[in-house]
Amino acid sequence: MGLILALAAIIFFGLGYWFAYGNLGRKRNSSVAARERKFHQSSQEGDSKDGNEES
Repeated sequence: MGLILALAAIIFFGLGYWFAYGNLGRKRNSSVAARERKFHQSSQEGDSKDGNEES
């Protein structure tokens, strides 16, 4: 009986780990990509503003 419970616990936590890191990882990576994109866009806007002020 204890062996069955141990196997069920391993399967349960294994699936939970896989599900959490699979879905949240995708969301986390996409949000990081969005932040990087926003940062690069704002830095390019800042560079173009700096270039216009120097002229």
